[in-house]
Amino acid sequence: MYAPFLFDASEQDINFVLLHENGHTVYPMHWHKEIEITYAVKGSFEVIIDGRKIMVDEGDAVIINSSCSHFYSPSDADMLTAIFSPDIVRDSSNSNELENEIVKRLGYVNPTTKNWILQDKEKVRFIMERLSILTPDSYGRSLVIRAGIFEILYLFSDSGHNPGTWIPETLDDDDERSKEKIEKAFKYIEDNYSRQLCLAEVAKASGYVPTYFARVFKNYTGMTFYEYFTSYRMSKAQVALIYGGGSIVDVATSCGFNSVKTFDRVFKESFGISPLKFRKKYSRKQS
Repeated sequence: MYAPFLFDASEQDINFVLLHENGHTVYPMHWHKEIEITYAVKGSFEVIIDGRKIMVDEGDAVIINSSCSHFYSPSDADMLTAIFSPDIVRDSSNSNELENEIVKRLGYVNPTTKNWILQDKEKVRFIMERLSILTPDSYGRSLVIRAGIFEILYLFSDSGHNPGTWIPETLDDDDERSKEKIEKAFKYIEDNYSRQLCLAEVAKASGYVPTYFARVFKNYTGMTFYEYFTSYRMSKAQVALIYGGGSIVDVATSCGFNSVKTFDRVFKESFGISPLKFRKKYSRKQS
């Protein structure tokens, strides 16, 4: 399992973390045992969950169930993300009955608030915003976190509040073993995106034959290997253009492009804007 976050000392007692991010934060495709809820504060974003592309509009939220692989496509969105262990719902008896029931229900309900009534959407917004202003020293911090998470989990897992169903897709390979192997591919891409990679090389690194790897990779990501590889490199290019001081040539080279012309073309195809114009636009925003 690869999870791009760690609980700090103030969070380990309750296994909860809240991240305030923009769409230029780059994580590779990954999965973890924790449940993840992301709310679109401003703008919209696309997330791929177990191979399915989902668009989340401003004011909506998406829930990613325990052990579901996911990847956020690059965007300009302002997002609040709560990540927490499913065992947060356990009571003093330490029974995992409710925990298992919630995880089971979340596997079949609609993962977004898109079709919810406004009143329930507002509840999620209020909870996420309240969680975002908590500090380690806030009075009743654990109580506020648990109460908020309980409420959101109830809204998502109850069909009376969350209309629609989500039919999970399954692979014809052992699910747990497949995820562990495909994680090796994501990590290999993360470590080697600055050079040219071919499908056969990544397949070998993750323990698959190329033809089967291509099918499993598409099932998990909703993209072909080359689509994901390009998307990941373009995400890293965005970050370098906004926060780095290197030239466009340096950024292109660091992302594995030997030709600035090719880099410029691929970047325009991905974001509808040249790398130079992108840097000018967002460097002003960050200043």
